[in-house]
Amino acid sequence: MDARMISLLVIGGVLLIFAIILICPVILDLRFQDDLLIRVRILGIPFRVFQEKETDTLPRKKKEKEREKKGKLSKIKVILERKGVSGLFELIMELKSIVTGIGRNLFSHVVVYRLSLDIAVSNEDAAQTALQYGQACAVIYPAVNAIQTVTKCKITHVCVIADFEEKESKADFHLTAGIRPIFVIIAGIGSFLKLIKVYRKHIAKSSNH
Repeated sequence: MDARMISLLVIGGVLLIFAIILICPVILDLRFQDDLLIRVRILGIPFRVFQEKETDTLPRKKKEKEREKKGKLSKIKVILERKGVSGLFELIMELKSIVTGIGRNLFSHVVVYRLSLDIAVSNEDAAQTALQYGQACAVIYPAVNAIQTVTKCKITHVCVIADFEEKESKADFHLTAGIRPIFVIIAGIGSFLKLIKVYRKHIAKSSNH
């Protein structure tokens, strides 16, 4: 076997591996019960992206204020560091804005293998419990509906109740979703071509003036 054949075999092997990576879905696994845990699986290999840890209250608040001034990515980091059901509500609303904001073309290729959400809204005051229950329903159901509309949902379970016996709200959230990287690349190329088209129109208008 000569050097040229070996080179072709190596190049072919690399291209095959690259093709497998492009067509195999990247799986996001997001869980919230007492803490928030985010994992990503690539080719079946799990990677822990984020896990909520106990931190001192004052330093965490200072970090939140600093990050809130630094854009959307920092805002998501702030939300991830917030404990409790209110933090989960913010996270779900942020997921909704991402899904509906980036475009249906990309998220139509996202497969939601599982979307499970159980929330028991509670407060020491019964009137506050009823009020917070209404607010929770106003946030959760439209957000879940938007995610279902844009993506391909296989299993969905959402239940929001008002619990007048407990003193604190509880939530159990589990989201498992995946997308093939090839669709992300295609969507990126499509967006880039649209940007070039808009740029050319702008140049043409400027030349005419």
